[in-house]
Amino acid sequence: MWKDGHRTVLPFQHLRESCPCASCNDLRKKFGPLVINKDTIRITEIRPVGRYALNIFWNDGHQTGIYAWEFLRSLCPCGDCRKGQG
Repeated sequence: MWKDGHRTVLPFQHLRESCPCASCNDLRKKFGPLVINKDTIRITEIRPVGRYALNIFWNDGHQTGIYAWEFLRSLCPCGDCRKGQG
C-alpha cells in the first residue's frame, strides 16, 4: 500500500516483463516485448536498494532489475492510475 492509501497489485509476469534493467531494455528494443510464462515465473528474493527501490531476484536466474518505487507505481494497472489519477 502506498502512502496515499492506494493499493497496487502486480502479477509476477507483468513485473518480470517490465524489468527496467539495461539487458531487458536492449532485448525489448531488438525483439519487442518480453514474453514470460506466467505459470512458471516466481520471485525468489527481494532486497531493498537504499530507500528508493527494490532488487527482485527471479527463478529464471535474472536479478539485475532495480525497480524504483516510482517505476512500480507507474506499472499499476488500475483504472485511476491509467488515467493519471493514482
